[in-house]
Amino acid sequence: PDPTGGETACANGYYSLAGAYTCLPCPGGKICQANSLGAACTAGYYLLPLTYAASCSSCTTGNYCPDLDHGPIVCPDGTYSDNLATVCTICEAGSYCPTTLKAAKTSCGSGKYSFTGALAFSNCPDGFTCDGSGTVPACSAGTYSNSFGTSCTTCQAGYYCHNGNSSTRALFPSGSLS
Repeated sequence: PDPTGGETACANGYYSLAGAYTCLPCPGGKICQANSLGAACTAGYYLLPLTYAASCSSCTTGNYCPDLDHGPIVCPDGTYSDNLATVCTICEAGSYCPTTLKAAKTSCGSGKYSFTGALAFSNCPDGFTCDGSGTVPACSAGTYSNSFGTSCTTCQAGYYCHNGNSSTRALFPSGSLS
């Protein structure tokens, strides 16, 4: 109520309780309309302080909303999020999260690999196998693989492979035993 005896409505973004002399700012994360303090936003939604809105805003894909009263925060590099996220998820080994696409992880695929939190995939190095996961085992002695290797190949008779991590096999010199 005002001192002259009449009532004055609170401005948008403000509310008052019954019998109040002044209006209070609407706290973030709460819906304020029709001069009353309404329900709180649920997880994954937000409403900025002093906002007059009938509903909370949803946290969008590639962002996270850890608090009900702050707007969306872009996920850090090497992470991603779905819609309504309160935290970002780190990219698992075998997947990567490009800096331009924070909405989903991308699988590496055969012949490629990545480690946890990767922004891009790497091609499998010579002498190793890559099944698209985060593991990159070396070929064992007597075997080899080429770039983008998905499996190791056994050296044929008459050839030898260097230390198991070779990209090629070499012909034994004439007069050598295989």
